[in-house]
Amino acid sequence: MHGEHARPSIQPEDVLTEAEYQVLMRAQRGELSCPWCGNLLVGLFFFCVDAGEQYQGVQLTCPHCKFEEY
Repeated sequence: MHGEHARPSIQPEDVLTEAEYQVLMRAQRGELSCPWCGNLLVGLFFFCVDAGEQYQGVQLTCPHCKFEEY
C-alpha cells in the first residue's frame, strides 16, 4: 500500500443542488414515472472531473423504453 491514496468519496448531497438531490431521491424511492411509457425511472448520481472542469448531476433513465435525461 505504499504510495497509494484513498480516493475521496463524493456524496450527492455534497455537490448537487437541492432540487437535483430531491429528483435523485424521488427516483431512488420509485416516485418518478417515465414521460414516454409510464414505467418507473432509475436515478443515478454522476460526478467527474475532465480537463479541470467538474461535472455533476442526476441521470434519469427508463430501462423499458430507453428514455434518458440528465
